[in-house]
Amino acid sequence: ATAYLAIPPNVRDQVSKVVFRLLDPHGEQIADYEAVIQTLNADGGFHRATAVWPTDLVAPGHYLLTGIVYDREAIERARVAPRMVSDHMQPGH
Repeated sequence: ATAYLAIPPNVRDQVSKVVFRLLDPHGEQIADYEAVIQTLNADGGFHRATAVWPTDLVAPGHYLLTGIVYDREAIERARVAPRMVSDHMQPGH
């Protein structure tokens, strides 16, 4: 599975790391995956954080995902609940 988180233009220097946290339906932590921050367009200041984890770690639909953004002092600055989609979804199913 892959998760992406966009980093707004011109704030990359304020972000030290991004972690994607998998939670079970009761909110208990399953695992954390630190993202790699990639430059998409240096001139525009566009970056994204990407994390990958094995799909057999937990069954689809049996976990929640949270993206956590940390600043340069390792202080949590933001949490996001990403929209989860499947590349192989069939409309109406």
